[in-house]
Order: sequence, then C-alpha cells, then structure tokens
Amino acid sequence: MKVFCKKRFIANAKFSNGFGLMFKKKLKDKEGIILETLEGRLSSSIHMLFVFQTIDIIWLDKEWNIVDIKKNIKPFTLFVMPRKKANYILELSKANNLKIGDKLLIK
Repeated sequence: MKVFCKKRFIANAKFSNGFGLMFKKKLKDKEGIILETLEGRLSSSIHMLFVFQTIDIIWLDKEWNIVDIKKNIKPFTLFVMPRKKANYILELSKANNLKIGDKLLIK
C-alpha cells in the first residue's frame, strides 16, 4: 500500500499481523508497517523489544488523521504510549515533515 500526505508520497507500507518490526529486517527509507489496534490509549501502546533499529511511530485515528507522533524511538524501549487513543500505528524509518493533525491517504 502507498501512504500519502497532502499528495506527497510518504512510504510503501504493509499491514502487519501485530508483531510489527519484531525480529524483522530493518526498514529502508520510504518503507513502513501498519498495525491495527483496539481503540484506546493503552491498547495503542507499543514496545520495541526485538526491534533492531531506531524508528518514528505515528498513531492514527479511524479516519487516518495523525493523533500523535514519537520520533527516534530506540531499539528495546519498553513502553511507548500515545497521547490520544488511536486505531492504527504506522512505523516508519523517518516521519519527515509529518505533524499531528495531518491526514494520511492509504492507496
């Protein structure tokens, strides 16, 4: 799937089975992983155990609006939680020029 913001290409992303980048090879530039969550702040939290690269994490509501962004999350970080509840998590190598409130388009 291709991810866009304001008609600008962000990344090629794949839906994940819930394990995200655990035990996976490193993301290349313009690659991402999409995780579907149960709606709620705690269910939208993630950990970085067995993830072997620093990434940026973007939380999205059901309409693909960005509700939170955390950048430069280090491998083996135990707990990362969004400020607001989210339906999706997008893991990217870099979330360049994305900000809270932006709407993503997934094609």
